[in-house]
Amino acid sequence: SSSSSSSLHENESLRNRNERFNEEHRQSRAKMCYWCYQLADICKLSRHAASRSMIYLDRFLATATTTTTINNSINNNASNNNERAKQCLINPREYQLAAMTTLYISIKLHEPLALDASLMAEISHGCYTTFEILQMEKIILQSLQWNMNGPTSQEYVTLYLGLLDPR
Repeated sequence: SSSSSSSLHENESLRNRNERFNEEHRQSRAKMCYWCYQLADICKLSRHAASRSMIYLDRFLATATTTTTINNSINNNASNNNERAKQCLINPREYQLAAMTTLYISIKLHEPLALDASLMAEISHGCYTTFEILQMEKIILQSLQWNMNGPTSQEYVTLYLGLLDPR
């Protein structure tokens, strides 16, 4: 009876810890999303760049919970990249770096002008170096296997609505 009581207490404690973690993650994500949109507005970039950067961030973080078996023999960095994604989920500094880097990638791929990594480092007010941003860029691109140009839900809806008969 005491072991079932202990087990119940442990489950409740774990559930509380997970709820706290999820709330902290939601708050961090909301702050970084807001920051990305602010930067896009200030730099007169498409707001879609900010939206796409959050998609890249979510996809990268999702690699933390999956095991990479495909191309493992070819890509020895797969497990290291997976570990880095896990670090982003538990370390706010790493999370912020990943979010800034996905915005950098999004701008680089989809905007008519590109921001230099050194400018992103400067925008971070010295929190991150150019090297850290470029290193995280490499990790994110490898983790996502360079699949960066799939249509977003926003693009799909825009295309679909364009096909509707205006009558």
